[in-house]
Amino acid sequence: MNIATFEANCTQPTCGHKFDAPLLSDFSYGEYIYSSNDGMEIKYFCGLKSEAWKLIGEIISEADEKDKTLKIGPTIQRLIGLVADRKNPDSYFTQDIYCPKCRSKVFTIDSDKKNRN
Repeated sequence: MNIATFEANCTQPTCGHKFDAPLLSDFSYGEYIYSSNDGMEIKYFCGLKSEAWKLIGEIISEADEKDKTLKIGPTIQRLIGLVADRKNPDSYFTQDIYCPKCRSKVFTIDSDKKNRN
């Protein structure tokens, strides 16, 4: 899978680190990018090609039957983040992007500044 990266800027005034951050198109159905909360790892997950997708669907269906206020999209994203392989047990994966230098959450990724892959 070839995923485009864009320039990201750490928003912490004491850091300001610039680095490459991956972004998926708005049309990437069933595809997810996860970052470790320490900013050191990025993972790609294509749910539609994964055997885990069926199990995740069953868990979501069961939870939805018990709680009709459940927001399915965010719940699926959290589940996938929890089951991602972790080399470091102290870190977890999230769809947020974290600065690899200061480990703070990054809010600015410039989609106009695509990097060459």
